[in-house]
Amino acid sequence: MLERRKAPAAILFRDHRKPLLITIFGRFAEAGNYYLFTTFVLSYVTTTLDAPKSYGLAASMIGAAVNIVMIPLFGAVSDRIGRVRTFLIGGALIVATTWPVFALVHTGRLWAIVGGVVLFLALGHAMVYAPLPALYCEMFPTAVRYSGISIGYQMASVLLASFTPALASAMVLWADGSLWMVIGFVIVTTLIAMAAIAFAPDHRGRELYEIGALRERADDAPALSSR
Repeated sequence: MLERRKAPAAILFRDHRKPLLITIFGRFAEAGNYYLFTTFVLSYVTTTLDAPKSYGLAASMIGAAVNIVMIPLFGAVSDRIGRVRTFLIGGALIVATTWPVFALVHTGRLWAIVGGVVLFLALGHAMVYAPLPALYCEMFPTAVRYSGISIGYQMASVLLASFTPALASAMVLWADGSLWMVIGFVIVTTLIAMAAIAFAPDHRGRELYEIGALRERADDAPALSSR
């Protein structure tokens, strides 16, 4: 236990690589995709579609507001049906609605742009994002929980979220204004996240301190048996 408290990051990379990788790749469905629909869409609407900037701003603001409302609702859903199941349903919704959502945005009409962004953020994105905080807490023992969540979360931001809007803009240029590469990007990253979360344990119904204690005992068992 003393070793864990002194160097939680070292213990994390040595003994908890699987949950750390799940934490990183699990964010691929929401980290970059959120900025696609709040930052990239604003740029796409004004530069590619020559629509008023207010269209993109309205879509981003309304979509973000609805997203805030829906996240706690889907968090409550995950308490009932499970974190993993909620996430996988949300991921499936993203995969199924990405093309229709971008088709709406591509029309350049205000109602369609707002409707598309709201649809994505209110359903698919909110549903994959809502269960992640609880799920991530339940994947790590108490001694490395803070390090595991923080490092995994920020590594995903560095790997994907930070450059996604710029990458999406480059994809549109490469595709001569078409959105097919961006649509493929959203679908592939979401499928990666779904594959990662499918390996996550679901401890719905257990108290957090119980989960931490169980994981601590599981980590200590190999060390005890080797003595």
